[in-house]
Amino acid sequence: MKNLGSLLLLASIGLAGCMPKKQLLIDARFPAQNPAAAELKSIAVFEFAGDKNKRFKNELIAELKSAEYSGAPYFSVYNPEDSSTTRGQTKQQELALAYGRKVGVEGVYLGSFSDYRVESDRFYETRSKCASYDKKDKCERYTEEQIPCTKQTAVMIVQPQLLSVKTAELVYSDTIKSTAHHSYCKGDAIPSERPEVGGFMGEVFNGLNTIVGAIGGSKGSAANSIYDVSIPSQGIKVSDREFYDQLLKESAIKIRQAVAPYTEKISVELKTKPDGISDQHKERFKGAVAFATENRMDRACGMWKEIALLSPESAESINLLFNQGVCAESVANYREALRLYNKADAKLSRPDDIIERARQRAIDMLNKQDTLKKMTS
Repeated sequence: MKNLGSLLLLASIGLAGCMPKKQLLIDARFPAQNPAAAELKSIAVFEFAGDKNKRFKNELIAELKSAEYSGAPYFSVYNPEDSSTTRGQTKQQELALAYGRKVGVEGVYLGSFSDYRVESDRFYETRSKCASYDKKDKCERYTEEQIPCTKQTAVMIVQPQLLSVKTAELVYSDTIKSTAHHSYCKGDAIPSERPEVGGFMGEVFNGLNTIVGAIGGSKGSAANSIYDVSIPSQGIKVSDREFYDQLLKESAIKIRQAVAPYTEKISVELKTKPDGISDQHKERFKGAVAFATENRMDRACGMWKEIALLSPESAESINLLFNQGVCAESVANYREALRLYNKADAKLSRPDDIIERARQRAIDMLNKQDTLKKMTS
């Protein structure tokens, strides 16, 4: 298929340009985005007005219960049996606060679903197919045809509120808009008519939908948050229920991140060249890089530490110091990471963007850990 080949070639070139060779994803611990909300640790969750399926309350309870700090649950969560939202917002707030005072919780969650919809738009895609084969069953002539396709877009808008039981004041509120996308074309659900793409290029092809969706998303202000997610392409129509389930989960996660400490993957870079490493340890340095890129930081960090101990010359290598800083950062030892990044930076004769980004990231994470300690003390 000529068009498919062109698409994959362009995809490989484009993605190779935007995906650095030696980037790692490591866990980082963040404080709640709303510190005041995080202070209310015993909470009750009421149904959200407009939630016809009455499922968001349970989804949010599950997410808030999953929040933890130092291995212990962060919240004590109450689930009121009678949490109907048919009484109007003001009356519902009064009842929620009365319930909160009765059971002794610090905060009550309630809110509304202001929108949920799935829209479909038609478009056409040009594809190549074999029109004739030679005697060896190889295609000798292609034709192009226009295939009808559909792009589905699902939108969910949730407006959560957190009230302080003690003061009856609004501590946290947001308008969370989550959007999911999915495209499929006629015939895609039939395996014999779908191109078989395997190996690395298969991963590139199958990941295109998710990558494009992620690039399109942006996070707004604390009072108006926008998130864009993408459902991996399966070549078939996605049901309203699938969209609803995914966006329901996404919305609950965003609320949890706003009001509780959370862990998230962040991208960090490695130094891959054995500059300044003694000849006898160069291959070991490269081997450690290979382990790190396969998510074996335990092996990589052990090997870099060993090189530093065995070779005083190598121990002063900028790249070795930097990678040891990444090791410290990967286990949340941000103070040690900053010390090593600063030491590597002090040896530079010219600015290094990778080292400077790492320094600023370590400083930022140290500040966040201070905030986290105050929040959880």
